[in-house]
Amino acid sequence: MSIFNKYNLHYGDERRTIVDIKSIKSVSNEENRYDFFELNNIIKHSLGFDTRGCEKDLVKLGFNIPKRYYREEEFEYCDYWHYQLETVFRREVRNDSANSIYVGTEQGIDYKKLKIQPNDWQRMILEKWNALLHPLADEHGWIKIVIWW
Repeated sequence: MSIFNKYNLHYGDERRTIVDIKSIKSVSNEENRYDFFELNNIIKHSLGFDTRGCEKDLVKLGFNIPKRYYREEEFEYCDYWHYQLETVFRREVRNDSANSIYVGTEQGIDYKKLKIQPNDWQRMILEKWNALLHPLADEHGWIKIVIWW
């Protein structure tokens, strides 16, 4: 059964370009459940860069990103998506599935709930998720999502 049928989603494969929380709507007619990539677009818009392969943007912000040992003109690859996969999703992420993502509450992030503690740049992005998206989370800091690519 497709994620669209299982959760009674009200739109198909097209994604809306969402840039702020005021514009986001649940993709389910039955519960508050959000499109992960729409949430991610809010973060990208706020930061001014994509969090996948963001090492050059992080260096511009003053983060100390090491150079690659085998190619000194390039920085080590920084991809927040990989950190999210290992740390803040409730279950393993699969295409065409439902899940929950931890963003924290209005009081902030409970770092004890994280499977892996963030480094400096990961913490900055995680705190942006919290600052912008905690109003969508339940009282424990989780947002119900659907994800497909």
